[in-house]
Amino acid sequence: MGFFAKEEKTLTEYVSDFALFLILTGFSLYSQILTVVYTIFFTYTKKMVDEKLAELGIIVDGPSPTDIQVINGRRFYTRVAIERSYGLMEGRLDGDWDIEDFRGFVSIIFSSRRHAEFAHPLAWIFKAFNLQTKARAFEVGKSHYDDANPIITAMIDSNLQYTCGYWKTATNLEDAQIAKMDLIAKKLNLSPGMSVLDMGCGYGTLGIYLAKNYGVSIVGCSVSREQIKYAQNLAKKENLSNCTFLLTDYRNMTGSFDRIVSIGLFEHIGVKNYADFFTLCQSLLKNDGIFLLHTIGNLLNSLNPKDFWLHKYIFRNSYCPHYLELCGAIEDKWVIEDWQNLGFDYSKTIDAWEAKFDQSWGQFEKRYGKRFHTMWKLYLQSSSALFETRSLHLWQLVLSKDGIKGGYHAAR
Repeated sequence: MGFFAKEEKTLTEYVSDFALFLILTGFSLYSQILTVVYTIFFTYTKKMVDEKLAELGIIVDGPSPTDIQVINGRRFYTRVAIERSYGLMEGRLDGDWDIEDFRGFVSIIFSSRRHAEFAHPLAWIFKAFNLQTKARAFEVGKSHYDDANPIITAMIDSNLQYTCGYWKTATNLEDAQIAKMDLIAKKLNLSPGMSVLDMGCGYGTLGIYLAKNYGVSIVGCSVSREQIKYAQNLAKKENLSNCTFLLTDYRNMTGSFDRIVSIGLFEHIGVKNYADFFTLCQSLLKNDGIFLLHTIGNLLNSLNPKDFWLHKYIFRNSYCPHYLELCGAIEDKWVIEDWQNLGFDYSKTIDAWEAKFDQSWGQFEKRYGKRFHTMWKLYLQSSSALFETRSLHLWQLVLSKDGIKGGYHAAR
């Protein structure tokens, strides 16, 4: 499942990795035994899976476009019985079943608010173990942001904003992402000459946009080599000597800044590191500064904070914060000046990405192949459905150290 990194680790991390190895090995042996049992008692297995899917609103071999059409029955049923949602998604990749309307299918499942009952049996490890240590920091940069870089850059807008756009008045992806960057700038109350730290800077385009349009200096960091290379080249092309982009983990950042902005990094922080993250941000921010945090979030106890399938194929070791976990880490450290929910905007953003992905796929088909195409469509459509059903949310929090003098008036 790709939990282990090649970088130097502490003794605690080695012990943690060994414990994970034992758990995963034990589950693998357990799965092999269950496969035999469920195959022998296939009639029971089929009945059990059919009933569980029906509870989620899905009928196997039913007449609806959102119903599953089974192709390889024995493998489909044993996989789903053992690994639940992960087995279901793997079965789709391997052709065990087909469906006409996958996005609608996912919407039905998440609208049931019972997804946690269908999560992989080992989903708890993402909360129990620290999978986002410094030794593992570059895993997601390599496995997603670097390896899929050509797909990502073709799919997103010309400013290469790989996060939620702001669709309040926008009618297209380009305008939505520009509106998002301007909204962030207004919430930060930027003035020329300010220093801004962009933690998890992506392709550096937000920082460069702020530098060009608001006269601030930027320091950005990312664990993606492709993103930092693009950011450094763009800053050089734009002749912006006040923009510095570093290939490093956020925990290595030092200095003192008027503003901190973090867009889409927090999902990669991990619940075990929340307290240290906010403590670090306090040390980096000036006393009268503003910190804007932009993150996917979860309000439902019925939603598992991490999906095994997404861990394997998309975002390695990531974790979706529950609002109580986020508030617990902020408590006694920060004043929450503003909290805005843009969750539905993310569904519209992802739908726009999917349309561009479909348009550009022809140039990537030979390089990536059919299986990748299926996997990427599953990723986009399931993600869009999560936000459309309000199962996941996109939050922008404005934080200050001890309250902004005179109060804070949030832009919208």
